Amino acid sequence: MMRVDAPQVSEAEALDAYRKVYDAQRTHTIRLLDAPGATLTVVCPEWCAGDHREDETHGTYLVDFAHRGYEEALHVDLGDGATEDVLLCEITQYPFGRDLCQPVALLWPSLGLTEGHLTPDGVYALARQLRTYADALDELGVELDDARRNDADGRRYDHEGRWTR
Repeated sequence: MMRVDAPQVSEAEALDAYRKVYDAQRTHTIRLLDAPGATLTVVCPEWCAGDHREDETHGTYLVDFAHRGYEEALHVDLGDGATEDVLLCEITQYPFGRDLCQPVALLWPSLGLTEGHLTPDGVYALARQLRTYADALDELGVELDDARRNDADGRRYDHEGRWTR
């Protein structure tokens, strides 16, 4: 039997394919832990990359329900094929929460355990990675601007009539 290898795609092509699958609007019925038997039907904004399976199966408190976008990571090439994520950024919204009711970009450091020693070529590579990361953050800023503009009333989506018991 002849073995046929799957076609190889770049990381960017794989990410584009992944985004196409998840770019369609998705509707989820969330189990609410606030009241036994209560559910809420939500429609994810187009930037939401979450699948919300845990919210559907295990449930969540209404204020803890969140939409999360794609994570942009700045990773540093440490040589010999090793990389370390050092900074992460993603669009997040808690539409029913006390804070972050509108989409915001959350930024947090990733405190890795690897100490890096860079050669001059490594420093130049890091500078290229920083410029690439800056471009990715520019794109994320545009996406965040669109998300906030499309946020129904600037605070919360209209979920009237979507409660069930």
